[in-house]
Amino acid sequence: MSKTLILIVLAIAMCIFSNAQNPLLDKKSYRRAQIRAMKVEYFQTAEYLQNENGLYINDFQIMDFIELDKKEERILKKILSDKDTYLEETNRPCPFIAGYGIEIQSKCNSYEIILTKSQCPKMMIKNVYLEEVLYYDLHGDCEIFDLFEKSPE
Repeated sequence: MSKTLILIVLAIAMCIFSNAQNPLLDKKSYRRAQIRAMKVEYFQTAEYLQNENGLYINDFQIMDFIELDKKEERILKKILSDKDTYLEETNRPCPFIAGYGIEIQSKCNSYEIILTKSQCPKMMIKNVYLEEVLYYDLHGDCEIFDLFEKSPE
């Protein structure tokens, strides 16, 4: 096996396995990432029922994109990487009724994040490369929703 191939495999493995727990706590892994925020449908749509002209994130139909300026992107990254955003235990039995989506794409990682604010705030994070889905409960006063619910100017 050539040295180049071995280095490539090691680089990919490091990117994939660098975040064993909540991958968003390591802000360095997505510092220069592209971020898109969006308003999504409340519930997932089965793949066979999806509109071929529709846009989807983790099977939730995208209803509208939310413009974030550079300052708001920095705030969003800060909130996502703050361990105080998340509750220590993830076990609140509330229904997951989506409201917002975030797509984060960097060199090593690609995440699709779905947020729900109803009853008890939660987050679903999908690592696109690993097809791994993680769920986290959020603090009730989580500032992330303020970014998405800003009034139009």
